[in-house]
Amino acid sequence: MVLATVAQVVAMLDRLGIPNAQLMWEDQEPPRPPYAILAPHETMPLRTGGGVMYDARRYDIELYAKPRDIPLEKRVRAALDEAEVNYTSDVALDEKGQVAITYFSMTLVE
Repeated sequence: MVLATVAQVVAMLDRLGIPNAQLMWEDQEPPRPPYAILAPHETMPLRTGGGVMYDARRYDIELYAKPRDIPLEKRVRAALDEAEVNYTSDVALDEKGQVAITYFSMTLVE
């Protein structure tokens, strides 16, 4: 299993030209879609016989698009595949049913 770092995923989003932030935007207002939010979840210490080797955390990349942008989703998938990052994905709509949110869930090293 290949574990990418948070910095590598942020750099990938930057290369794809997708504005992104971790948790929220500094000014509290996101740009117009498409954009991505990196949302951290639980931490999993990965240990060796000698103790903690490093901490890994499950992250979701929340890709917001209006309307749903399947070609952009494919570009993100291709970039994750090229980096050999294991992920799952799912799609939902915002509470108004106007913005598609594609979730890419993966484990990253912090």
